[in-house]
Amino acid sequence: MSEFETAVFFGVRAAVAILAGFIVGLERTMNGHEAGIKTLVFVSLGSCVYSSLGFYLALGNDEIDPTRVIGQIVTGVGFLGAGVIVRTTEKVSGLTTAAIIWMSCSLGAAAGAGLYAVPLFAAVTYIVIVIVLKKFEKLLQRIDKKKLEE
Repeated sequence: MSEFETAVFFGVRAAVAILAGFIVGLERTMNGHEAGIKTLVFVSLGSCVYSSLGFYLALGNDEIDPTRVIGQIVTGVGFLGAGVIVRTTEKVSGLTTAAIIWMSCSLGAAAGAGLYAVPLFAAVTYIVIVIVLKKFEKLLQRIDKKKLEE
């Protein structure tokens, strides 16, 4: 593979990972949540670079299994996500942030595997789910409030 082909191999994957991480991070930043644009772009991009490297090294070498790299990424990012979960005597917080960090990792890993549509579809689906669930939660709160008033 020429230098240009290598640059395209990594560059296109990285661009998709950055865009997918940006979409998710933008929603988080606009709603004032932790783990915003920079964090989620870095998680997505880092996962992409590692998984791309695994697939790149496996080109022409049947002894290398690039999916092993993805398994290690998932484990490592799981520890990162665990670091944002806080438990007090009253509640547990950070679970959604941890899940979104983990999901952003999957966006980058999919881009790194060359599955360009998957991370973009997943990022847009995330936005739709967040909008729908937010409205559903508000509806449940109104119903619960009405029950308390009775």
